[in-house]
Amino acid sequence: MVKDLKQIKESFEIADISNKIQAVIDYVCDEQEGLEELRDYYRENNQVVGEKQTNDNMKSNFIIVSTLLSVIRDYENELNDIDIVIEKASSDMNSLATKSDNA
Repeated sequence: MVKDLKQIKESFEIADISNKIQAVIDYVCDEQEGLEELRDYYRENNQVVGEKQTNDNMKSNFIIVSTLLSVIRDYENELNDIDIVIEKASSDMNSLATKSDNA
């Protein structure tokens, strides 16, 4: 059982989900800088519609980044939970082995 849990955890780690999501976050943040410049341009040139659309895009990016950060946090918490289960299972198996040795 412990071996199966360790294999499951290893497959999660190999998937490298956190780094993949972080790459998307980095890309969105880079795009955000361009949007800020565009918004400033629209503001300086009194183009209200362009400024509003840019603000809406920036709000969407904020929601995307917040959601992705939440996914990373949940993923890392799940990995920690797997570690706890592995430790408990290992401890239980060691206790059983000790009891059978004493019997």
